[in-house]
Amino acid sequence: MNTLNPKQQYAVQTPHKKVLIMAGAGTGKTTVLTHRILYLIQNHVKEQDIAAFTFTNKAASQMKSKLEHLLDRETNLILSTFHSFCYNHLFIPDFYETLGFTKPPEVILDSVKSQIIKSILHSYDKNQSTTPYISAISKIKNNTEPTEIHPQDRLLLNQVYQDYNKALRKSNTIDFDDMVPLFLEAINKKPDLLQMVQYPYILVDECQDINQIQYDLIQTLSKVHQNIYMVGDEDQLIYSFRSSNLSLLKSFQHQTEETIILNQNYRSTKSILTLSNRLISYNKDRTPKDLISTIDSDIKPIYKSYTSTIEEAKDIVNTIQSLKEPYEDIAILYRNNIQSYPLEKELTEHHIPYTIYGAKPFYENKEIKTILYTYRFLYNPNNEIALRCIYPAYIKLEFYEYKNFLKLPTKTTLLEKLKEYPNSNLNKLGNILTTLKNHLEEGQNIFMEILESLNYIQYLKETNQQKLQFERIMTLKEMIEQEANLESYFNTLILNDEPTHPKGISLLTIHKAKGLEFNTVFLISCNEGILPSSKDRNERLEEQRRLFYVGITRARKRLYLSYSLVHFIKGRILYLKQSPFLLETKEETINLQSYFGNHPYQK
Repeated sequence: MNTLNPKQQYAVQTPHKKVLIMAGAGTGKTTVLTHRILYLIQNHVKEQDIAAFTFTNKAASQMKSKLEHLLDRETNLILSTFHSFCYNHLFIPDFYETLGFTKPPEVILDSVKSQIIKSILHSYDKNQSTTPYISAISKIKNNTEPTEIHPQDRLLLNQVYQDYNKALRKSNTIDFDDMVPLFLEAINKKPDLLQMVQYPYILVDECQDINQIQYDLIQTLSKVHQNIYMVGDEDQLIYSFRSSNLSLLKSFQHQTEETIILNQNYRSTKSILTLSNRLISYNKDRTPKDLISTIDSDIKPIYKSYTSTIEEAKDIVNTIQSLKEPYEDIAILYRNNIQSYPLEKELTEHHIPYTIYGAKPFYENKEIKTILYTYRFLYNPNNEIALRCIYPAYIKLEFYEYKNFLKLPTKTTLLEKLKEYPNSNLNKLGNILTTLKNHLEEGQNIFMEILESLNYIQYLKETNQQKLQFERIMTLKEMIEQEANLESYFNTLILNDEPTHPKGISLLTIHKAKGLEFNTVFLISCNEGILPSSKDRNERLEEQRRLFYVGITRARKRLYLSYSLVHFIKGRILYLKQSPFLLETKEETINLQSYFGNHPYQK
């Protein structure tokens, strides 16, 4: 306890049952949560009575590692994401059988989810954009209003939603958004299950990010004991597009026995915090808490303006070269991924290594996805979704022919249906898959047999990235050869995929940067029309200000804030003003209504 400040110590030792720790950026909220768990264990609370939740597997793993270091032993307490917790329960027969599954459901990839929704939507209306429907279906499953769909399209949304869920059930699959709702549905259908999941101590990290369905889950798990300890920061709520809802945090705050505010920042210099405090004070719907720091520095935040984004990128690279800072300690943050292009060009020309966060997950690469779904089809010969992912790589088949094949009535499995289909290619595919299935059931290692018999090696030779793809395939081979239960492992792979440690300078959106920190941060394209965006600058203005605040508070020592007058966006050259948020950090009196009076794209 002597490593904690007095406020942190009190937060760890509080005797109250419903507690909200409002912890500002860099104030050690994860440290407090970890020490709270340690304090409970040292005061004779059984580990099986504790359930702690965070929002990423990486954060859960780091917290568990830190806790085990403090305990000097391994621990078996529940410390996971909401989704992993619920999905693990869907492997229990009492849960999945209650929901009508014959075996534990498989998790589909996001790319496969998009393909299915697109196919269903375009069977009704080929002129509709898929993206709003994907987002809307996700929101419905998270018990949130799908505002992106026009009222006149609600009937179509309902039909696509129903057809999509039927397609998932037909193949014994679920998507990422199904995990928590299905867990709660099983408990509602079979109340006896409620007693299995009652925990005397519930702890939640990053509680500002919870959505309605996750809040319902917390209430369900704590129904008997009503002991909830939540740690978060309303000033860092930036995920409303993922259904995070500030009103949920406010609702819990009204129910708590106490709210403890942590404002001692251990990350940033005084001058950086002065600037961030000034900015966030413009938000009205918040609990006031100015962050304080004891870190003095002669290095002050630097503001820069440029004529163009190209000029901005060149100067940033020159500045990086002059700093002599290790590249891994530098980050360039932006609002949208498209803003990285000029930077990538300059960094490449100067041979400066960099990593872009948010790259495609390992399992979403086409060659990995195809092999993964081949195995899935062999484990479940009725998995229509898996078959969709296999056949394009095996045979160049017109899609309408495949759809006609699916429409044929059958009393057997899809695999048997393939073998009976008169088309020679589909018939041949069915025979190959049958042989593979038999070998798999005999316990043989069929990985290389899959590559050879389904022509995947020839398929790779026809692409431009053969070497890279083959390296990824061999990585997968090494990974799965160490696993006894592949059927379960593929679900674990999808749930636990995390970005590796970046090499070189980090390029990432502010959303991706949340939870990270760097010695030097460049926050670029601070323009009105970008941050805040022109699309919703008058609506979610406080959230966009919070996003700007998150970007600033990633910096430990050096902070560069810049904007460019000329931007090339969607094929147009646009002239943008500096962001009003920049003016707010300078404590300039600004009337936003007047500032927004003119269209941001000044000609």
